[in-house]
Amino acid sequence: MSTTIFPSIESWTCNICGRVIPFLQYLTGHCCQQQPKLPHVCDLYGRAMKGVSHFKRHRLIHTGERPHVCTHCGKAFPRKDTLHQHKKTHAEKPYYCKECTEYFKKQTRFREAQDSSRRRKNSGL
Repeated sequence: MSTTIFPSIESWTCNICGRVIPFLQYLTGHCCQQQPKLPHVCDLYGRAMKGVSHFKRHRLIHTGERPHVCTHCGKAFPRKDTLHQHKKTHAEKPYYCKECTEYFKKQTRFREAQDSSRRRKNSGL
């Protein structure tokens, strides 16, 4: 059932507990719909998650917590993998392609160079 408790967005009410959910996609993952399969529930949206790690990562959206800090520049990130990606921006060119003997700053460019070198090698050029 659709309601308008949250201004500027259409929201939905759970038929089981009556809780108002701001997004329809969250209603399908809501605790009343999924328990006991999804035991970790977001207090704000009612979104249920399977693992505690997913729940902790999701909670950072609401808390604004940024526990992972770059030792080089001090910029903070909510997720460790985001910090890891950021750290690569401080490195000069960490990726080395043995095929073309060039260094690359971004892993995507490095992979493109490897693929290109392999294609040339396989085509006999």
